[in-house]
Amino acid sequence: MKSPSRTPFLFALPLSLALSLTGCPGDLGIDCSMEARSSVTVSVAGPEGAILEGTSVQYSVDGGAFLDCDGTGSDWVCGWEVPGEFIIEISAPGHTSETRTLSVESDECHVISETLDVVLEEVVCDDSVEPSVLVELSSSLGEALFPGSRAWVAWSHADTDLEPLPCEAYDGDLWLCGWEEAGDIRLIAGQVGMTSTTTVVTVEADECHVITEEVELVLEPSPIQCDMQLVSSTIIQLEDPSGAPVEGASLEFTTPWEAWLMAEPCADLGGGSYACGEEFVGPMDISISADSFELVTESIFVFGDECHALTEYRTVTLEYLSD
Repeated sequence: MKSPSRTPFLFALPLSLALSLTGCPGDLGIDCSMEARSSVTVSVAGPEGAILEGTSVQYSVDGGAFLDCDGTGSDWVCGWEVPGEFIIEISAPGHTSETRTLSVESDECHVISETLDVVLEEVVCDDSVEPSVLVELSSSLGEALFPGSRAWVAWSHADTDLEPLPCEAYDGDLWLCGWEEAGDIRLIAGQVGMTSTTTVVTVEADECHVITEEVELVLEPSPIQCDMQLVSSTIIQLEDPSGAPVEGASLEFTTPWEAWLMAEPCADLGGGSYACGEEFVGPMDISISADSFELVTESIFVFGDECHALTEYRTVTLEYLSD
């Protein structure tokens, strides 16, 4: 790593631009040149001096906002005639990132230009896939709310309006929300009988993987007086390729959260409609079989509100067995 070195000047701008940037004092006793001098010049290279594609060089002065340095390829200029305390961040895809700090001083006429030589090393990433967020969920009553406890946790990117995706079971009692998803992640968690909660977590990433965030969420009992009606978790409507209802089918469901449980049958409501589960919240794998049709498995996630499961409605078209 080379230390910053001072040079009389490194880059100069045309006279017309220099007049607006230099800020040379009006003392007629000082003979200032009219060029604008660079504050910091950064030379960026990869191993063995390779020019790196997609290089980004930014700088901040005296704690201010980061600005883009001027340049492309290997040579960059960070600021013109700007003195102060500099923070310079250098990065390139597939390589290590560097942050450098240095002071830029000035004399009566110009800044005293500084130079940096930076070598970014190549990063070799492994094939692992890292979770974005791990959630430990509990109630304010001290109850652990793990997958299979009729609780649920879902996630989405905070800057989108997309439907949230269900988090999955992880290591028995944790919820895993997203794989290798960086940025602002919105989490929403709930359980029947509890008030849902929402929070946003910022997930950072290094050159290879996200840096997993671990979050604790606590649910409070709902003040709402709920009715005693039992709500179906999923309603499946079966159709043949022409759109006609398929009656007399056999449907049963399991959940990957409780793989040790026996499959439960779905209720035949008539007219090709079937109800699977009552007040079950979470992932359901529904096996569908009917005479003369291909066997089908539907995977569905059921969310809930403060009182009941939120029924998922699904239309499934069955294909005839091939001869």
